[in-house]
Formats: sequence, C-alpha cells, structure tokens
Amino acid sequence: MNVDMVEKWNSVVKPEDTVYYLGDFSMSTHNIHIVSKLNGNVLLLPGNHDRSFNYLDKKQSSLPQRRKLYYDAGFKKILEQPTSIKVGDYDVLLSHFPYFEDHSEFNIRYKEYRPKDNGQFLLHGHIHQNWLKKSRQINVGVDVWGFKPVSENTIIAVIKDKRDFIKNYLELDA
Repeated sequence: MNVDMVEKWNSVVKPEDTVYYLGDFSMSTHNIHIVSKLNGNVLLLPGNHDRSFNYLDKKQSSLPQRRKLYYDAGFKKILEQPTSIKVGDYDVLLSHFPYFEDHSEFNIRYKEYRPKDNGQFLLHGHIHQNWLKKSRQINVGVDVWGFKPVSENTIIAVIKDKRDFIKNYLELDA
C-alpha cells in the first residue's frame, strides 16, 4: 500500500512543488519516514492521528520532541491550525478538520479544534471519503482523489464548481 501511494504521489508532484498535507499522515511515528520518498516540499498541518498534533496532551511537554521526529523524517514545516493561503485568486483556509460535520452527522468530534466559518473556502481532511465538496468545504483527503495530492488547478475548479471537470478527474483512476 505504501509503495503504491508513494508512486501515485510522485506521479503528480514534482520535486520543487510545495504540498500542504492536512493531517493524519500516519497513525504512528513508525511510518513517517515515508515522507523522505515523496517528491516536493511537504508542509504538515497535523491531524488528530499525528503525534505532532499540538492538542494530544494538556501539558504539551513532549511536543517539541514529537515534532522533531517529523522534521527529522523530512517534513519542511509543521503548521498551526488554521492557516490561510492563496489558491489562484481565492483566499482559502487550511485545516485538518471541516467547519461542520464529521464521519457521522450525529458524532461531531473535536468541536473545540474546528475553525470558525468566516465565509472562506476551507480545504480539509479528517473525514476520509464522506464527501468531496459540501458548501464551502473541500475534502482534500486522498481517499476521494485517487490517493494522489490535489493540484491547485483542481482546487480552483472545485471552488468554481465545474462538476464535469471533477467527474472527469475522478474517472481517470476508475
């Protein structure tokens, strides 16, 4: 599985590209070394399964040591949530968590860490394959994108709601 995911990643990411990975890279630190095999400069916005997630413990005493493991593995930067970036002409917010909903509409976890909805488009992970786009929330998790990172042009198309483009993109891996 890891070999396949690395191949798919490297098929769309060039060594000079910047990739924002929006959390849950690995369930443990044992597999984070895989980042060194990935093309691009990978910036991590930690998710609830990443050991560098800054809310794992109240004391946060071991956070610097846990984050060092991620830097040593090859991550270029660990971001704090939420983070705003430009995607084309759009200001978008990056977060591991969506504004609302979760794996189930009745089980909203991590409410205290979700970003406030100020009207921006939000690129997020966390929900796996539950949806691709809901309102201004765009799920960039690999589960819904053929296990490849999503390009800036694709994000712009999703923001503009070019449904045919999205449908055709998803059918490429079918």
